[in-house]
Amino acid sequence: LQTYYDHPSNSPLSIIGLGEKEYVKAVDGVDVVIRQGQTLGVVGESGSGKTTVLRVLMTLETINDGVIYVDGEPLTENVAILQWIARHFPDAALLPTGADEFKAISLMGWCASGIHPTLTPNVLPQRYCDLPGSEEAVKACAQRLMHENFAIAENLLDGRTWFFDHFTIPDIYFFWCFRRAKQFEIDLSAYPACNAHFDRVAERPSVSQLLKFEADVLAGYGGG
Repeated sequence: LQTYYDHPSNSPLSIIGLGEKEYVKAVDGVDVVIRQGQTLGVVGESGSGKTTVLRVLMTLETINDGVIYVDGEPLTENVAILQWIARHFPDAALLPTGADEFKAISLMGWCASGIHPTLTPNVLPQRYCDLPGSEEAVKACAQRLMHENFAIAENLLDGRTWFFDHFTIPDIYFFWCFRRAKQFEIDLSAYPACNAHFDRVAERPSVSQLLKFEADVLAGYGGG
């Protein structure tokens, strides 16, 4: 697996192909095999790419090269992996049926390509522009697009418990996007339906257990 980020020193000309680009190699040539029932632990010094590896495996980060195989099937995109999970655990009804299934896949694609890219610029604006003093402008542009997306979600969730008639994968995907924005301390008070939806997802037993596990891990490494 490989995950590279644009180096902060890259010039604006390199972005449009006029000049060489340098990259920060967050993950470079990592091969991992995790068998059923196994638990993976990643150890390394600060900045060595531990978090990025785990985020890639959980489909929370994109990869520049490499393939993730699940039960021998190549899956590299978040939406594809989530559909694989839904199809291999049909009793959980993680996707709606009929025409709503296509709507659900569309919502997942929207989270992946519409909302998610507007989040990272809020904490790493230098990835997107290295001009001195441009950080706040990058954040402002990202937040404008982010708020446009959250306004759409607000309309979709207004008066509803979930996006569909029961809890499905789009609910959890949107939850993690909304949670990331909350972690960046962005004011989201204008979206009461989204906030109510967030609270409902967080109260689900599986999600609350995962959040507790995350908090315990971070506390163990001095990050919580």
